[in-house]
Amino acid sequence: MGAPAISRKAYDRLVEAFQKYGLNWKRVSLEAGVARGTAKRAWHKGWPSREWGRAIVEVLGSQPHLTRAAMHESLEAEVEAEAAARLDRRRQARAKVAAKNAAAVEKELDDAEARRRADTVAEVQRAESESDELRRRIAEQALREREEAARARAAKEATEEAEREKARQQALEARTQEAQLVRLARGAAIGTLGGTMRLMPGLAKLADQLRAAIDAGQIPIDKAASTIGQISRTVKDATLAAQVVIELERLHVGAPQAIIGVVQHEISVDEAVSAVQEAEAAVQRARQLGLVAEQQNALGARTKVAEA
Repeated sequence: MGAPAISRKAYDRLVEAFQKYGLNWKRVSLEAGVARGTAKRAWHKGWPSREWGRAIVEVLGSQPHLTRAAMHESLEAEVEAEAAARLDRRRQARAKVAAKNAAAVEKELDDAEARRRADTVAEVQRAESESDELRRRIAEQALREREEAARARAAKEATEEAEREKARQQALEARTQEAQLVRLARGAAIGTLGGTMRLMPGLAKLADQLRAAIDAGQIPIDKAASTIGQISRTVKDATLAAQVVIELERLHVGAPQAIIGVVQHEISVDEAVSAVQEAEAAVQRARQLGLVAEQQNALGARTKVAEA
């Protein structure tokens, strides 16, 4: 590649510029109106093919004071340029470091935000899991309570049913015992009334004999009255026994226990004697009609059945 073309006028401007600014390539190239590479060539090599084109360093070498000043100024300019370059490099380095730091900080912030979000999501999931576990435990507890309540109700119902069954059995046993008691009482009452009925034929004779003995002074009247009282009480007891049996049977079958208008009262000795005499008369008439033997046989049969 050939040397760049230059005119004598441009060469002279370079010489003046180097005399003025020394090796400040930027100032020299701007002052002479040439490129920086042309200014460096003019200083170191020049254009030897031309008689006016010697290297400027050789031209200015005959003027040491100008060259030293120019060199000093050039060195200062170089130092300043180098300092500016170093400052610029430092700024760029700081900018790069700042950018890296900013990126690192940004990345750290992003990582921290990501971790915070992950922690939040984990906390939410943990809370949801705990909530689900709590709901599950509550549901299980409610189910256990319902099952325990159902078992308690079943046990209570079973106990109540057992008690009701026991009460039914006891009531049945009581009814059975009542029936047995009524049958026994009925038999006893029938036997008592039957015995009393069999004594009826002799009661009138006994009354006549007692009256004759009293009239004859053979027995005291109080003793006769006591005998008649005993007979009266016997009839009364037999009648009351029959009445009690009837009431027991009514209680057993649930029938009414009383009839309105009927009042039970005590009887005297005369009333008892009159009742005995009337009964004796009825027996006599029954004998005349042939009914006493049949009634006695029927009564004896009922008495045997009741006693059985």
